[in-house]
Amino acid sequence: MIILDAFIRQERLDWFGYGISSANRTGAFIACLIIATWILFAFRIRWISLLTWGFTILLFYFLVQTASRGAFVAFVISGILFLFYSRIRISRKTIFNVLFWGGCAFIILIQSTLFERIEEMFFFRSSSANCRLDIYLSGIKMLTDAPYGLESPIETYMQWYQDPDDSARYLSMINSHLEFLCAHGFLLRLGYIVFWIFIFSLLFPISHAILPAACFSVWVCFALCATFSNIANYWVVWIIPVILFIFGAYYNRNRLGKFDFYFLVIFLSIAVFITLHLISNFLPRNSPLSFLKNGDVLVGTGITNVVIFKPSERILGTHYGSEIALSKNYKGSAILVSSNAIRGNFNRLLLSSDLPEEIDGLYVKEMIFLNAYPPDNICKYNDINITAVIGRFSDWHIQRAWEITSKSSKCKINLYILSGVADYIPNWTRFISHEIH
Repeated sequence: MIILDAFIRQERLDWFGYGISSANRTGAFIACLIIATWILFAFRIRWISLLTWGFTILLFYFLVQTASRGAFVAFVISGILFLFYSRIRISRKTIFNVLFWGGCAFIILIQSTLFERIEEMFFFRSSSANCRLDIYLSGIKMLTDAPYGLESPIETYMQWYQDPDDSARYLSMINSHLEFLCAHGFLLRLGYIVFWIFIFSLLFPISHAILPAACFSVWVCFALCATFSNIANYWVVWIIPVILFIFGAYYNRNRLGKFDFYFLVIFLSIAVFITLHLISNFLPRNSPLSFLKNGDVLVGTGITNVVIFKPSERILGTHYGSEIALSKNYKGSAILVSSNAIRGNFNRLLLSSDLPEEIDGLYVKEMIFLNAYPPDNICKYNDINITAVIGRFSDWHIQRAWEITSKSSKCKINLYILSGVADYIPNWTRFISHEIH
């Protein structure tokens, strides 16, 4: 019924009932299933082979209905690998079957939504494809920017790496590998790489037989699908790769008793780990970012002169991190963005929320309040320059409180009322610089 319903409504096929993202999972599952069925060619029995060809065409139709470009590309690449490593004996019947299957597959493809989505991708008209490069590059940068891992990599991307003019929101890094690597520290990252290197090394076909070629190709397909979408977080898509891993591991079980095999796995894993982090380190950035263990973020290099305490997205925007990184006002120094207790001496403190007790041990030359209430004991800051920036259409209580405070307080307060501004302060990063306009 799910398949029939999807066909009638021309929606992307979803066997698991989780919406658009599940179509990619369905595509990955079907792509792996198609390659797994090719093991049946090993029997070299005519009726089994014909049944396998028919089953392949049927499953390919379902694969196309998912409109998953990642699953389609993974299937094509894995299929080529299977043909290369299996060394299936070429005969007239084989050539006819391949051409017939290829013709049916082409007809199915060009009449599908998948073909339109691939065409959009090649002409850069697909937003879902265009965003991937930026997310993938940002994810690789996070590996060295956040050596201890991140609680939510995609939230970090949207806040610190995404273009401020891009309002799109994402549920994941659209890549299972980056999702895991960015969420964990060095040790688990290395373990993750060892996991994949171990599987590929164990399953790598040397004998050019159908079974090991199918097992290896299924895992290549699964790995590629996980590269194009975040599909590995659903247990069902692991079923076929795990079953094929058992077959392949048993076929190549002699490797498990050799020291050279484990040496190769460790050597390749360390090489991949180092290479990945070197690439991450040398990728260009708008500004150097350091995500600290306590959740603080250090932007730039050099002496930390500015502290942005408990930034409010309502006032600074959902991409305030990207705005800081793009700003040229602080070059030559560093900015600390923190929600923790701070101690030390700094030039400037930027507040978009009420003044908390956590800064009692913090000494600054200037405080800037952005749409935030004045502190009750503001007179204790007589030796500090105080600036308040208020949007005229923001909470009128805040504006009124600052007007009363600036008149009654003995300390000097620079009050700026911005016309046409509500909660969000546009171009707020100018207050990071040494001059306020």
